[in-house]
Amino acid sequence: MEGVDPELLGELFRDELDGHVCEVALAIGYPDTEKDWNYGLPKARLAKEDVIAIV
Repeated sequence: MEGVDPELLGELFRDELDGHVCEVALAIGYPDTEKDWNYGLPKARLAKEDVIAIV
């Protein structure tokens, strides 16, 4: 997941982390199907060859 600031998470959840360091973040929740214009549209993926370059 992009945009995760481990230092900020460490500050916000200091008590819950009990000295541990946040290495992974997982977003969970439910979609808002009425407001999400992208909900239900087919997923678009680039071809593997267009994403991975072997040099």
